[in-house]
Amino acid sequence: MVDDDADITQAMERMMRLLGYELRGFSNAGKAGMAILHGERPALILIDVNMPEVSGLELLSFIRSRDSWKDVPAIMVSAETADVAVDEALRRGADAYLFKPSTLGEVKKAVNEALVKRVIKRDS
Repeated sequence: MVDDDADITQAMERMMRLLGYELRGFSNAGKAGMAILHGERPALILIDVNMPEVSGLELLSFIRSRDSWKDVPAIMVSAETADVAVDEALRRGADAYLFKPSTLGEVKKAVNEALVKRVIKRDS
């Protein structure tokens, strides 16, 4: 997960653990970008839209431009509820969009949909 809000990251970490996943958090896009460049490849990435310096949308575009990461499921997580923000995230390659704060049920649904979407796309 890439989010500059430690409280959101901790809450998401608890939810993901309940769903059977381990979450590694990055406080900004630069740190996440370095992990990407060093070859780390998660099963799924959660990205906050509004972050200082490099936005989540810019990070998403970077992820989609990398051959080794372009098929990693990506879920945007944001307090931004405007349709234009959601549309832009989906246009850049997000598989789902969660509004902060999210419930466990919403997170579970988004994660399952994103994983299924990318597995189907990869296997086609």
